[in-house]
Amino acid sequence: MYLCNFKISLSDRGLNFNSDSSLLTFFSALSLFHLVSLSHIFILFDMIGIFILLFFYVLGTVLSALIGNFIPGSILGMLLLFVSLVLKIVKPEQVRSAVAFFLDNMMLFFIPLGVGLISSYTLIGKYLTAIVVASLISTVLIIAVVGLIAQKMEKNKP
Repeated sequence: MYLCNFKISLSDRGLNFNSDSSLLTFFSALSLFHLVSLSHIFILFDMIGIFILLFFYVLGTVLSALIGNFIPGSILGMLLLFVSLVLKIVKPEQVRSAVAFFLDNMMLFFIPLGVGLISSYTLIGKYLTAIVVASLISTVLIIAVVGLIAQKMEKNKP
């Protein structure tokens, strides 16, 4: 036995409920279902994901300030988010759309860096030799360390 017979349809105004039930008619009269479209629901989920990302960023920044800024707050925030994802405190679905948005638009975040580099080209030109030498040495060191670690891990593999 069915308590009410209803049909859910999607239109440009959102979710529409056609029903004989007075309860669903009451909710429709309150515009709870007509004002909320699917795009608004997706935006709400995006906002929840952005809120979670910003929460962990702020939490990491506060924690960093408490320990004397030894580790940057953004790094601590990412570590805390990673731990919460591993412990299933935060579900990946909650942050997936926000993370996808940030990854898709990552180029925009490098514009201030590029403008900063262009505006300080005289300073860079003054120390260009030191910058190139430091970059080459650090690159060679990183490649060597990663290679040694990979070889040791390969030896210990059963």
